[in-house]
Amino acid sequence: MRIAVVTDNLSLSRGGSECYLLSLVARLIAAGHEIHTFYNRGFDQIEGGKYYAIRPARYPRFLREWDFCRQVDRQVRLLEPDAVLTVRPLASATHYRLSNGVHVRCFGAEREAFDSPLRRMFYRTGSRLNPKRQLLVRAQRRLLTRVRRPRLMVNSRMARDQLRHAFGMDPQEVTLLYSGVDLDTFRPAESGARGKEPLRLLFVGHHFFLKGLHCLMAALASEECAGLDLSLQVVGSGPITHFRRLAAKLGVSSRVSFLGSVPRAGMPDLYRSHSVLVHPSFYDPCSLASLEAMACGCPVITTEQNGACELIESGRNGWVVRHPRDIAALAGAIRKAFVPGVAREVGLEAAATARERLDLRCHVQAVTRWLEA
Repeated sequence: MRIAVVTDNLSLSRGGSECYLLSLVARLIAAGHEIHTFYNRGFDQIEGGKYYAIRPARYPRFLREWDFCRQVDRQVRLLEPDAVLTVRPLASATHYRLSNGVHVRCFGAEREAFDSPLRRMFYRTGSRLNPKRQLLVRAQRRLLTRVRRPRLMVNSRMARDQLRHAFGMDPQEVTLLYSGVDLDTFRPAESGARGKEPLRLLFVGHHFFLKGLHCLMAALASEECAGLDLSLQVVGSGPITHFRRLAAKLGVSSRVSFLGSVPRAGMPDLYRSHSVLVHPSFYDPCSLASLEAMACGCPVITTEQNGACELIESGRNGWVVRHPRDIAALAGAIRKAFVPGVAREVGLEAAATARERLDLRCHVQAVTRWLEA
């Protein structure tokens, strides 16, 4: 097949959506498909594909998003592909994978994640005045409510339900397929390689507020976790200075270290060397970090706002709390993982779940069938 792939960012350093797409592109190329990728930023190109850097007009800034879509639509028409796969709303899309879910829900969750009522109020106003966000919201609404809409794919039941509530979408119109993981790369440590003490917690995410890092720090400062011998390492390029100050204010500075951005190649070893990944997200259609950690035998503590929780049975292959602001429940889950041997046993079950349901090879086959339909 000749497939056009459209994304904003072509970089492994950005986040789960970008890493997933690059993995998918690599597998589609390896399977013999002709892949043409259109992008705005980034440079992580997979050998064998064809790439088109789209540079929208720099000024006025509010027209950048519109100009990017206009240029891509024009070039896609000239290419005449068999399928146009996009992870962002685009008029020429034939197949739309909503990796980031429903934009209105995502932006609302970002506002909710802030502790300050004043900041939440200003965020709402700023979001309404943000041209890119408003264009994304309107473009997604137009695409999903038109008569001839593209084939749709989501990565969790949560995302599918949100489509139904936001746009009246019939669930039968939406393909549900959890993101795939390269199980040859993301695999458990050799037996006995993981240390037992202290409990080593890991947080992975660039958007510290949306992913609930402040809630995790509050849990570490709670009485439930006060006497536990544990540490937290934070991976991501969020506002580190602000969160260092927060850690000092909560009295957990000695327990928390910030690693900044970590190269993609270093992530499997990072998951394998930690006891638990804590991902108390306010919104995540299906966190790729959660799935990759599970595949590495690193159990996950997350929330019902993360679609990956649908693969987790609390106490068996991970832990799920109702909401990131439920600090007592979050701290309680951390304490359960602290019981000797529990994190390892739960991690083994998490890895078994990944082997059964998240193999990237099977995932790519399913995506190919979807594209050919």
